[in-house]
Amino acid sequence: MPTYLVRARLPEATSADIRAAVARVADSAGQLRREGFRIHCVHTTYVPADGWLGCLYEADSEVEVKYAVERAVLPFDDIVEATCPGPDAETDPRGENR
Repeated sequence: MPTYLVRARLPEATSADIRAAVARVADSAGQLRREGFRIHCVHTTYVPADGWLGCLYEADSEVEVKYAVERAVLPFDDIVEATCPGPDAETDPRGENR
């Protein structure tokens, strides 16, 4: 299943705002799964120095991720397909075959 990264800038967000956004992101993905979509919020990361929130999803399409993020009422900059290579990955970090 493809992996997508949602990038959202939240420079004025408080820690309570971030916790609430992360909860909404996870809840919206769960709602979509119960509706029959194949989507899962894998991980979220917040970088306070930059005010940047990253949400990593597994989903069948970018459209499904967009549904989840919009349902979570998360203002986002973009959604990009991502790779998550581990130590045994057959691709390098750019997603190219070794």
